Amino acid sequence: MRKEAFFGVVLIVLGGLIFVAGRPDQELWSFVQKPFGRVEINEEQRIDPSKINDVKIEVSSSDIAVVPNRESTDIVVRLEGYASRKFGGEMKLKTESNGDQLKIGVERPQGGWLEFSDVDVSVAVPPHLYRSFKAVSSSGDISIEDVRAKQIVVEASSGEIILKNWQGELKAEASSGDLYLDTEEIRDDVELEASSGDIVVRTDRRPVELDIEYKGGSGTGLIEAEGFSAKTLTEDHIVGSFGSGGPHITAKTSSGDFTFSAP
Repeated sequence: MRKEAFFGVVLIVLGGLIFVAGRPDQELWSFVQKPFGRVEINEEQRIDPSKINDVKIEVSSSDIAVVPNRESTDIVVRLEGYASRKFGGEMKLKTESNGDQLKIGVERPQGGWLEFSDVDVSVAVPPHLYRSFKAVSSSGDISIEDVRAKQIVVEASSGEIILKNWQGELKAEASSGDLYLDTEEIRDDVELEASSGDIVVRTDRRPVELDIEYKGGSGTGLIEAEGFSAKTLTEDHIVGSFGSGGPHITAKTSSGDFTFSAP
């Protein structure tokens, strides 16, 4: 191929990529589906939670939303979104019960560079106290609301984490994204870490007894609540408490800020 023709092809490809990148999501989907086509994905599975004590959700490239199920006593898992025709025909939910353990994931086919997918996983859980509850996404956001478990673990490699009104010991880690916690009050120990993002904790009630320890790399810590007694209070290191004893919050950021706020 002549050099002029080669560079012409390169310019056309680059121009197309720039054109696609600059379009809104809905327009982008319409633009992509014209030559390749897409299919809608809408799958649901129901699991009887009566014998389930441990729940693990692990996906590679999807958002995870865990919400309370106030309509039935089942655990309801849904996979929703769009994918190219090949992906859509082979992509499906994968739920596996082994004794009292439930594993939830997405079975994805291997495809070429022209294959695409944009699917989310939602899990509606009834009011039940689990022994452990774990949610992991390697590339996607995770939101969890009203989950009760003795131990809760949340990990997002590339995405933000949002938790609301949970109950149980919590360990949450975001490698590249923010961490948001919003609850009535902190009742159990909380361990938080964000490598490249902020950590924000907000409670509806001012703590009576709560220990807080924050360590930051290149971030700033801030306590926005009355009654906090600090033993160490610098820009990147906070050690102190509300009252004496109580649960413990440990927060660590490499490149991000930490904020705790209460009325």
